[in-house]
Amino acid sequence: MEKNFPILYYHFIKAPSATTRIKGLYTTAKHFEWQLVQLIKKGFTFITFEDIALKRYDVNKLNMILTFDDGCESLYYKAFPILKKYGIKAVIYVVTGSIGARNIVWELNENKDPLNILTKEQLLEMTSYGIEIGSHLCNHVHLSQLPADEMKYELVESKRWLENELGKQIYSVAYPFGSYNNEVLKTATDTGYLFGVTTKSGNNLTAGDLELFRIPVKGYSLRHYWYFYKTFRNQLNIIN
Repeated sequence: MEKNFPILYYHFIKAPSATTRIKGLYTTAKHFEWQLVQLIKKGFTFITFEDIALKRYDVNKLNMILTFDDGCESLYYKAFPILKKYGIKAVIYVVTGSIGARNIVWELNENKDPLNILTKEQLLEMTSYGIEIGSHLCNHVHLSQLPADEMKYELVESKRWLENELGKQIYSVAYPFGSYNNEVLKTATDTGYLFGVTTKSGNNLTAGDLELFRIPVKGYSLRHYWYFYKTFRNQLNIIN
């Protein structure tokens, strides 16, 4: 496939709390909308992995993919209205074993804020608009650390559940913690995933389809307006 497009990488579209340790995972709705407006002004078109698989995009345009990991409910209440406002599509990666969960914390030793996860009904509404859903496994685990049978289960069953419950083909997987290896890549391919996204930062001119790089985006304080420009200037050389 064509690989001259950036993939942006978000987690939570809301402000971090005063006690949040890992604030870099948060982008406020105000910052998020401002970022999208800047990208629209630069002429970007927002596509999904389904668009790529079905060749429904113009290779001559400035194409970009927006991705969101974990499926936090703030995406429905904060990001989704903004995406609809500007007619933008995106890809959300969900942990199927946590759909609809409340006050969940996956990594107990990292002091992360408890999360409310998107419900099946919210996912169905978002997919009907054009949001693409991808797998973030059944459980939020390190794939490369699992025995082969458990690793395969995570990849196979999360894809199966999403396709059965949402009635959509699942094209891509996001590896939690960026944890994968050659065995994971082979199993993902055998399972039928066409694309996989990592937490490695950079462009995709030399990346394989199942280990695509992404660009992390922050935005919860004034200094992140500068950070946004610096990120794109350094990695893409497209914003002056």
